[in-house]
Amino acid sequence: MADQSTIRSTLRDLGLASGDTVVVHSALRGMSCSPETLLEALLAVLGEDGTLVVPTFTPTFRQKSPDGVFNLAESPSEVGYFSELVRTRPGATRNVDPTHSFAALGARADEFGRLHAHGTYDRTNVLGRLHETGAWMLGIGLERFGRSMTFFHYVEQREGIDRQGWHYRHEKSFPGTAVVNGKEFDVRHTIHVQNFENGVTYDFAPLGDALDLAGLTRTAQAADKEFVLWNAVEAYDTLAEVIVSDPERVYTVGGE
Repeated sequence: MADQSTIRSTLRDLGLASGDTVVVHSALRGMSCSPETLLEALLAVLGEDGTLVVPTFTPTFRQKSPDGVFNLAESPSEVGYFSELVRTRPGATRNVDPTHSFAALGARADEFGRLHAHGTYDRTNVLGRLHETGAWMLGIGLERFGRSMTFFHYVEQREGIDRQGWHYRHEKSFPGTAVVNGKEFDVRHTIHVQNFENGVTYDFAPLGDALDLAGLTRTAQAADKEFVLWNAVEAYDTLAEVIVSDPERVYTVGGE
């Protein structure tokens, strides 16, 4: 089993440092250290001035309740044990987003927890703030980007892929109820979603390839998993160039 010192060394070798903000997307099955060890290692490297952010998505919130109820304090994350471990840790915050909330720990946790925009990928929501502040994106045990990087969807919406005359994605509204501090209120949240009616599929691996080719990714192996680190500000232009100028590398319409 890999211990905390091994994970800390790996993170520092990648370039993560005290005071950084990092978003972690992970698939930890088969990892030779516990999620608890990973969490403690991340917090130790980030230090008191750093911030850890994880997705705590609840995509089935309307399936579990006819009215679609999202309870900020009680709705568990549906995207893995590690994200739930962060969400339930004392001091963690979470923003109000019925389907795509994020939990944060550390110096900027309150800042991220206050972000309650109407759209998941809005510039004024969590992903926009992460971009604005130059956050790091860390994938652990993922299939080299594939479909697991939510920041890519933020780039799609910001670059107006639905305004380019294409029909790869479109806005969809998700009405429901949010419960915050015991009080209920109506929400109508919008998400830039895949256009299933047009048979659209996508593969984000080419975006990862573009980041690799531009020398923007840093990789390491530890605890039987690949760690991939990149910076939101540094990567944005490369991602936008592929999405806008060469969308056929990413999207397929009607099985073509």
